[in-house]
Amino acid sequence: METWAPGADIALEVEGGIEFFVIEGGYSEAGETFETWDWLCLPAGIQIGRHRWTGRHVRLDRRRPSRLASLRDALRLRKVPEREGDMDQATDFLAECDALAAVLDDQPDAIWESETQFKGWTVNDAMVHPTFWNLAAGQALTDPEGFQAATGPVMKGMVQTGLRPVENQAIANRGRDLLLRWQAHYRDMSARWAAVDPKTRVAWVGRDMSARSSIVARRMETWAHGFEILDPLGVARAETDRIRNVVVLGVNTFGRSQKVHGQPISAAMPHLSLTAPSGAIWTFGEPSNAESIGGPAVDFAAAVTQTRTIADAFLVFRGPDATAWMAKAQCFAGPQETSTAPGVRFRRPATPAPN
Repeated sequence: METWAPGADIALEVEGGIEFFVIEGGYSEAGETFETWDWLCLPAGIQIGRHRWTGRHVRLDRRRPSRLASLRDALRLRKVPEREGDMDQATDFLAECDALAAVLDDQPDAIWESETQFKGWTVNDAMVHPTFWNLAAGQALTDPEGFQAATGPVMKGMVQTGLRPVENQAIANRGRDLLLRWQAHYRDMSARWAAVDPKTRVAWVGRDMSARSSIVARRMETWAHGFEILDPLGVARAETDRIRNVVVLGVNTFGRSQKVHGQPISAAMPHLSLTAPSGAIWTFGEPSNAESIGGPAVDFAAAVTQTRTIADAFLVFRGPDATAWMAKAQCFAGPQETSTAPGVRFRRPATPAPN
């Protein structure tokens, strides 16, 4: 156990590899900030340069790799580093919403009451849901006390009656009026989030999160529930590399997916090698011949959002941990959910427009 004073410059020679597990405080290494419950694993022989450790004092456990596995498992796995710079995710959120809005704006009014492939929801249901939670996220940022006061009754109502009645009571708009309300709010929301420090803590159901994580979650919901609208219409979404936001969310919730489904948390995440829409290769985790997942990044995102089953996704996975993860992956909050049966959710052939 070690304690580093605020503002101290620390230089260490690492022989045989080392792990840092932060118990209190925070520090910076190579431009990345590590805070309470974060861990950093460094391979043998690496030289840590001199850096200024952040803010208050740091108390941490420093051991050889793998010695901290049980402690990590009891808490959480280290997250994928977030992108540096401005809140790019707010722009990604806006682009995702605009793309879906363009499809909806071009549909006849009858589409709104048509049934989707998801739990018998209609298109109205599919749009009430993100509208409700976008409004909740907005309140959490601007009025955290009001959000906390509203959370109790909302969660109690959901336990008693389920999700749909609570959301439908709060959002009375339907059809094109719903589209206009959702559009007005997501545009305002994107502008406000773009001006926020990405590390600002934002209240949420269960536990708070960073503003960056909050807007990524909103973008993930937009993308995932977009399938409910696009699939029956036979519309193929023009995917871009902004799908990385959803991929990283899936990676960061690896341990949570196992926990929520009652599975033991693995000491290491399977190695991922995913092909981005641009053709770039994204890799996550340590290379492994025993545990690995490969394929299109979009298919991985579809699996962790449960918009496609692993039988319907073009993924190749090897090893028991990789197989178990993909079978029950869940990057969204809430109790455990399971994907639909294979073949239930798919993009239907497009219906030609009448002459």
